[in-house]
Amino acid sequence: MVIASFIALTSLCAQVSFTYQVTDATCSSTGSISIPASGGTGTFSYHLESTCLALPLVQQVPVFNNLAPCQYTITVTDGANGASATQTAMVGGNYSSPSLSLFCGSCAIETAVTGGQGPFVYAISSNGLTGPFVNNSPASSPIFSNIQGTTSYWIKVTDACGNFTVETCQTGEGSLEDFTYEVGLDGQLSVTSVTGGTGSLQYTLNSTAGNFNSTTGIFPQGQWGCNMTLTVGDGCTGITKNISLRPIVQSICANFAEGTATLGSVVNGIPPYIFNYYPPTGTTISSTTGILSGLPINANYYAFQVIDACGNVSEGIYKQKKYPLFDDEPPINCTDNSISLFTPEEGCGGGFDADSWPFIVTCLSCNPVE
Repeated sequence: MVIASFIALTSLCAQVSFTYQVTDATCSSTGSISIPASGGTGTFSYHLESTCLALPLVQQVPVFNNLAPCQYTITVTDGANGASATQTAMVGGNYSSPSLSLFCGSCAIETAVTGGQGPFVYAISSNGLTGPFVNNSPASSPIFSNIQGTTSYWIKVTDACGNFTVETCQTGEGSLEDFTYEVGLDGQLSVTSVTGGTGSLQYTLNSTAGNFNSTTGIFPQGQWGCNMTLTVGDGCTGITKNISLRPIVQSICANFAEGTATLGSVVNGIPPYIFNYYPPTGTTISSTTGILSGLPINANYYAFQVIDACGNVSEGIYKQKKYPLFDDEPPINCTDNSISLFTPEEGCGGGFDADSWPFIVTCLSCNPVE
């Protein structure tokens, strides 16, 4: 509100003065100017001019309503003696008609309004641009949920000034269809791909260890438990899959000459673990530490099994490889009588596909190489 005063002196006995009060426009043309005049000897007339008016306004009432944001010139005239006073006034306001943008999901429509004057009323129609429209429930809610099927909808938003706009969108497209995941050797369960779905995705892992949410689709091993399920949702629909774990033994060192083996470095399971040697016939040998002894000496292979705390099982055959490979590097010189051995894996490692140890090297010929 702006209050100003001005005194116009037309003679020593006739003065006209007035102040004005401005109410800014909140809609396109809702501003007003109130002009309480004083002095003078007769009835006042009020004159209003502006580039925003098609014609000047002249009236006996000291209030001008329905004014758009603009600058106005006010003249108050004493009808008895013609004395007058003039001032300028500014009606403020930055109103613009509402505009609407839509996000059309697989089961919901989200709206975003710019401009206009709140509060807004939201309505929907499936019958075209002219409706009829049905108000949302509640009418002030900018989200239309429980949208069914692949259908064209028209959304209408009306502001407090009575101005409105209508936009259309197609729903039901991009529904969530499927997702894939992997249990990596780095101890992380990760969603690797999602087919379909719209908007932000939410990932939830549920197990005996608790419920965990993620916006990235990555869950570390500390959040794993038994009876795991993984759910991917887009706010409309969700897909849930049972997660199967297979504990992997990353390190096996077997000594077939002594009948011993050490299994360790287990990933992708829920500890604690039970390590078993289970032959086709005979007694199973178990360990909770991964150290096994009493295995058949010089057997062709060992069958191992690891079971995690949730009962997930991994099995493998560990074969004895009796023929290590020689490298093809020539002797350094004529007096070099050394040989080199190499295997696909360095040391005792590589899980069920590792090489067996120890290597026994026998010199079949001691003749120097010419």
